[in-house]
Amino acid sequence: MAASPTSAEAPITGKWAHLAPNPRPALTDAQRKIYTEFVDELSAKHKDDPTAQTFLTPNTFSRYLWGHSFKPEKARENLEATLAWRKSYITPSLHCVACEKDPRNHNFVRVGVDRFRRPIVYFCPTRCLDSDPASTQSHTVSEMEVCFAAQGLADNWVFIMDMRGFGVFGGYSKAAIKEIISVSTLACEGG
Repeated sequence: MAASPTSAEAPITGKWAHLAPNPRPALTDAQRKIYTEFVDELSAKHKDDPTAQTFLTPNTFSRYLWGHSFKPEKARENLEATLAWRKSYITPSLHCVACEKDPRNHNFVRVGVDRFRRPIVYFCPTRCLDSDPASTQSHTVSEMEVCFAAQGLADNWVFIMDMRGFGVFGGYSKAAIKEIISVSTLACEGG
């Protein structure tokens, strides 16, 4: 659930008010029952898969159920598809292999949180040494996984994509940019 501003902070009003996250309403008894059954079923099914366990957090279960209007069949289908897809990209350590070799290979970094505890992620394609789409996607997913696994963060994120210097002759491919946008969209929609 999104954190509200502390009493020392003035609420956001005026033209920026729409940017403030709205906390989700409390679960009804029926939603709580669906949530509990959903968590129990999927946690038991994937208890021996370390890469799944890093992803199957309370935030993930909640995001998928809310994203699918508490229809567990559709949420389960999309969550299972995500878990299958993740196996080709995610290591249990949640580290980008290319960046372990050279930290300058990618530039998709978590730079902090805003006043609502939303993770702030900055990306600048022209600062990357590695513009391979597959490597970029792997890095993006690893960074997002760390944010998803963090407890107590808001469901909303702030993405800053700095396109300064990006162009036809830039070192970063348009295919890689499309992959990042695709991964970001799927991840943030919960499936």
